Amino acid sequence: METVAFGILQPRSEQGDGIFAGLFFQEASFDVVHAIVYMPRSAHRLGFVGSYESTEVWRNDPLVFSFATPPCNLRRMSADHLDLDPVNVLPPERGRLLVSGPFLSDPYFRRTVILLCEHDGDGSFGFVLNRIMETRVNELVQDMPRIHERVSMGGPVNEDNLYFIHTLGMHLRGSTQVVDDVHAGGDHSQLRDLLTADPKLTRHVRFFIGYAGWEAGQLEREIAERSWFVTPGSKQVIMSGNGDRLWRDTLRSMGEAFAPLANFPDDPGLN
Repeated sequence: METVAFGILQPRSEQGDGIFAGLFFQEASFDVVHAIVYMPRSAHRLGFVGSYESTEVWRNDPLVFSFATPPCNLRRMSADHLDLDPVNVLPPERGRLLVSGPFLSDPYFRRTVILLCEHDGDGSFGFVLNRIMETRVNELVQDMPRIHERVSMGGPVNEDNLYFIHTLGMHLRGSTQVVDDVHAGGDHSQLRDLLTADPKLTRHVRFFIGYAGWEAGQLEREIAERSWFVTPGSKQVIMSGNGDRLWRDTLRSMGEAFAPLANFPDDPGLN
């Protein structure tokens, strides 16, 4: 198939016009055009009209519209490399990353990557890795040395508290291994003393204001709703501090089934 363009589909609904992201491509040997369209779960009843046969849609899943001449043929999208709703096979667990789906509307978690530090029967918590602030650690905590490490917004829970992850391992008492050499928490006073004695150790620590938390069963429900995808975490990704590109880079690293999601525009209506 020959890709024509990345565009949008604008249906007409009872509530007014709505715009949904779509990927348009055509078969080179036939005068046939396909439009892969993602219908958000909050979508209202839609009536697709135009030069093709009107079709009322109640679905919440990705769909494919195939048309050459009227009428329009509506079918569920098959599982192929252009699937915009890939199957998430990994369950959440400590040390894995949560990658927000491109249609997650929550402004706080939109296009975020979260390190899961704990996940059990009581709930889950972790830190957003790609919401990096310009604020420095010593600007928030008076007894910390003057280090240049920036603070990240870890989540909306307990935003008055400072948290940290690190690769200092057993050199820091009270820390908990998350994945590979990445640990969470530990003795704050000991960390301050280590950074005061050797400021270069700062590159082994990431600081967060607040954290992201879920009650028991909540995260599983959100994953089932395609709000999150799950992928293995690694020391390199977690400690990189690559805020601007992390969301897209992580989706692309998850394979060809997820890579097309990284190309979705921030606002499909402006595409």
